[in-house]
Amino acid sequence: MISESLTEGPSHAIDITREAIREGADAVVAVGGDGTLHEVVNGFFWGGKPVSKHDSKVPRTTSLGLIPLGTGSDFARTFGWSNDPVDAIERLVKGSRSRIDVGVITKEGGDLHYFINVADIHL
Repeated sequence: MISESLTEGPSHAIDITREAIREGADAVVAVGGDGTLHEVVNGFFWGGKPVSKHDSKVPRTTSLGLIPLGTGSDFARTFGWSNDPVDAIERLVKGSRSRIDVGVITKEGGDLHYFINVADIHL
């Protein structure tokens, strides 16, 4: 089954992703740029561990997919991907997979902030 969800504002993709994982989604596919991808990645985690580890009813892990449609799409360019949605869908259908590292920063107040390809701080 495929279902879609549209974000309604900042950080909404985090909540959508967590809900999908709790409901047992095989994959969550981000459609957008690096900002959307960043929110979706943060939705995979809660309280310092993967969302799937919080609920024993979640029977499996959830994969992250990307259809890059952003202006910069730095993450996609790192893999040599274009912003062509047809190419992205073909990769998803083929089941192409890559392992990626996830970094974490502890924000002021103790909140955890996850990132996958780059992190920056504004002074």
